[in-house]
Amino acid sequence: MNRIRGARRVQVVGHVRPDGDCIGALLAMHHLLGRWGIEHALAAAAIPISAYDELTGFERIAERPAGWRPDLVVFVDTADLARGLPGWTPGAPIVNIDHHAGNTRFGEINWIEPACSSVCEMLFWLARRAAARIDCDLAEALLLGLMTDTGSFRFNNTGATQLRVAAELVEAGARPDGIARLAWGSQTFEGLSLLGTVLSRIRLLCGGRLSWSELRRADYARVGGEQHAPENLADQLRAVRGVRLGLLFHELPDGAMRINYRSDGAVNVSALATALGGGGHPAAAGAYLTGADYEAVRDRAIADARQALEAALGEAPGASEPTGG
Repeated sequence: MNRIRGARRVQVVGHVRPDGDCIGALLAMHHLLGRWGIEHALAAAAIPISAYDELTGFERIAERPAGWRPDLVVFVDTADLARGLPGWTPGAPIVNIDHHAGNTRFGEINWIEPACSSVCEMLFWLARRAAARIDCDLAEALLLGLMTDTGSFRFNNTGATQLRVAAELVEAGARPDGIARLAWGSQTFEGLSLLGTVLSRIRLLCGGRLSWSELRRADYARVGGEQHAPENLADQLRAVRGVRLGLLFHELPDGAMRINYRSDGAVNVSALATALGGGGHPAAAGAYLTGADYEAVRDRAIADARQALEAALGEAPGASEPTGG
């Protein structure tokens, strides 16, 4: 904290395609740095279309870094430097604030807390230690990250601590119903169209305990691009009754591909994602690949996931029959 408060100009950077925790962390840093009188800029690449633009300060998030030279760069919710701004070299000391266990610790200062549900939870404690008053705007930013990374307190990273933090944020003026509307209740038509495609393509394996679906390049072209994809699409793969592990594949318009993994804890999906150059959490992880044969990687990822799930459940390989049409 002393390093941040001692800076004159700070560039805050989030990961590519920022989710609710990343957006919330960027906005929380904006409110804190502004309160401390520190000149700053916010940046994240490939910002999806969402209702988060209703939050105070959202318009400050740019796709590229500021034109001035910072004397400190703060990365939030970014497990690897390559997941920040593509092609940009910070050129200043880095403070790395994250909660991913697989973080590569690329900063001069690395504050990594895998036990925290979200970076926004970490920033709540930072604000408390700094004796910073948590007003409504800061509370809303922090609650956004807390709610989205805990799945509205449905995921197994929710405990008494997270609920106490949420209670303090609500007491400070944040409205959980309003945050829930921004995160889940205000989708674009194009986003809902993609959701319908994902649901229509769900396939089940391992006796209904493994699910997968996909969005192909033509699906994104039909709605006008990847920026329309809701961030919680992959969660739908785990919503099928009986499913323990879900995978969602994206064939992106630029020729790259992305894989989202979701687990109920039976399988550590971070290990599966890491094998493909990605990472994440034990119950939610992802990988991004360029120059890959989409169908070959997809089929390999499904086979690896099936093998991992059968091993976790103590079943012989291939013992369970595929389900779904």
